[in-house]
Amino acid sequence: MAKPTNTVVRPVKTPEEERAAALEALLEGASDNSVALLEAVALLQSLHQHGILEAFVALFQKGDDVLGIVMDTLAQPAYSQGVKNALTLAQTFSSFEEQTLARAQQMAVGGIQAFASAKPPAKPFGVFDLLRALKDPDISAGLAAVLGLLKGIGAIQRKQNS
Repeated sequence: MAKPTNTVVRPVKTPEEERAAALEALLEGASDNSVALLEAVALLQSLHQHGILEAFVALFQKGDDVLGIVMDTLAQPAYSQGVKNALTLAQTFSSFEEQTLARAQQMAVGGIQAFASAKPPAKPFGVFDLLRALKDPDISAGLAAVLGLLKGIGAIQRKQNS
């Protein structure tokens, strides 16, 4: 009578068979994701043409050295306060609704452009000149916006002082 076996002997694949199986799996995956792979190749080609890919490769090859230099630089007191300020500014901007921030940005750009193109008056402004300027719809709208800003600042200040 035959004795029962306790071990199962699996056939051992040769390195060539393992390579062939891996290559077949790779080709199958590439075929299933051909559109994404072609887009990735186009992206890599564009990065290569602009020299960005080479910079990334160099950065990652020397990553620890670069990271050490960046961290040493940011740890200096002159830069650490700037980083804290940048984070505070980012938190501030993230608390705004997108439409509010976009509108404020447009208003700031318009105001700065008008400021940059302003020419000094031929004669100094008098009180009546300022009163006459208030009739200009743009000045009136700008003044209303500034008064709204001052009202918001004052409301927060009163809450904090209470």
